[in-house]
Amino acid sequence: MWHLLIVSPHPDDMLACAGLIQYTLDTGGNACVALVTCGDGNASSALRFIRRRGFSVHPNPYINCGYYRQEEESRGLEAIGLSRNNAIWLGYPDGKLWRIWTDYRTGCFVPIKSNKTKTDRVPYENALTPGAPFSAKSILRDLESVISRVSPRIIIVPHPNDHHTDHAATYYLVREVLWNFPAQYRPDLYCTHGPHAQRLPLNYHRSLRFVPPKRHPSPTQWYELPLTQEMVNRKLLATEQYASQMAWEHPWTDEYPRYRSYLYGYTASNELFGRVLEPREDPRFRRRKRLSISVQRFLGMASNFCLR
Repeated sequence: MWHLLIVSPHPDDMLACAGLIQYTLDTGGNACVALVTCGDGNASSALRFIRRRGFSVHPNPYINCGYYRQEEESRGLEAIGLSRNNAIWLGYPDGKLWRIWTDYRTGCFVPIKSNKTKTDRVPYENALTPGAPFSAKSILRDLESVISRVSPRIIIVPHPNDHHTDHAATYYLVREVLWNFPAQYRPDLYCTHGPHAQRLPLNYHRSLRFVPPKRHPSPTQWYELPLTQEMVNRKLLATEQYASQMAWEHPWTDEYPRYRSYLYGYTASNELFGRVLEPREDPRFRRRKRLSISVQRFLGMASNFCLR
């Protein structure tokens, strides 16, 4: 039996629970990361960064980006003590998970087509089910296969009110799968503390400590995991591996200033995990948070440009 399964919508999302992964390994447990997408719906800045690196394994630039981000995720996992074999790739379309989930809820099971990869099926040869159609039924079947094979005690997913719709959809998809498991074999489901909860700094702050949000659409019971300085250092080392995601902040150079990126804002002296008591959808809350974070990141890019 595995102790911990992280269901991550994109590469780099596991950073929100990198400390918990280290704690699990240090106490003799096992951990596995299942990635619903390969992050292939990326911005043009990431594609330019990957071309500068000379990485090319596929003629479609977005699929090429997905393979590159797999490499980044593998290096990030190794930085916190996991093997790259502990990652399971599902390969579904980045940026389309919420539409897939809402189609499923309304009874529409027609596979959608990604406007990035130009396909309606999983295009990655190393995915769990290559060629699986982009539909909720395929995702639910793959997630059920992963959970049955891993048999975790705890599953970590994003919060249902996360500002990113892929993150929210991942919560609901995993929750849908768990309903089909007998109660005695059903693992505990916890959510990560994401940017939906508070404004994060745009670089690393040693004194940062996450606190539970005061106002939230979904009632959530939060638990705190304090991190040692060694855990924080390994988490920072893992963050360094996701350079393609910092490309838009530092478009003028290949080597980015140390610890100056919004990704480093996820590294604090603790991590928070919540048990959602009642998931409630509030589109206005999500829109406000998305706008707030977009403005914050734009200001961060502007400040980095001034420090150039």
